[in-house]
Amino acid sequence: MTFYKMGQGGFVKLIIIIVIALIVLGYFGFNVADIIKSPTVDSNLSWGKSLVLTVWNNFLKAPVIWIWDNVVIGLGWNGLQKLKNSIGPIDEAPVDGSFNTNVPEAFRQ
Repeated sequence: MTFYKMGQGGFVKLIIIIVIALIVLGYFGFNVADIIKSPTVDSNLSWGKSLVLTVWNNFLKAPVIWIWDNVVIGLGWNGLQKLKNSIGPIDEAPVDGSFNTNVPEAFRQ
């Protein structure tokens, strides 16, 4: 099984494949707009949308919001804010070339 990696043209390749598929369907006389507007397809798409919304609202929404609030924002953003506060404002660097002593040792040159 082959997996696409970012930066290998996977998205562009997908767009090209979709365009080619639409051209082939048009060549064989299929009108995609008429197919999408048909009552059967409309009903199926409505059912799929309601299924996705039900799964999101009843099963996925709460854990995703918790992960976003506690992991992404809690650790990521708050960690960056703590690092910024420990270093101090960057625009207060002295002109004489001396180094800000609030900078952690790992970031010193």
